[in-house]
Amino acid sequence: MAKILGKFLVSEDVFIYVATGDLTGIDYFYNSDEAEIRAREIVKAVEKIGEKLGAYLVPGEEKNEIEFSTLPDEITGDTLAGKRYEVLALSR
Repeated sequence: MAKILGKFLVSEDVFIYVATGDLTGIDYFYNSDEAEIRAREIVKAVEKIGEKLGAYLVPGEEKNEIEFSTLPDEITGDTLAGKRYEVLALSR
């Protein structure tokens, strides 16, 4: 059985990537060059935390979401204010 190795509050971009592996939605908020850069940042940060903890990331519980926060995304460090979603790091 997998153990929870960490809990993180993350932005919507990171949450969607963790939940679906898809980043096409960021194309609506950034121009193509910015979207490509942001996508690389997200993938790199998620992979880095997974490797560091020896874990894979999954969506957390909805009850732990914060509707509005100025705290940085705990995986990418992004400081854009907004909703924060819980992501769990589970042992492999």
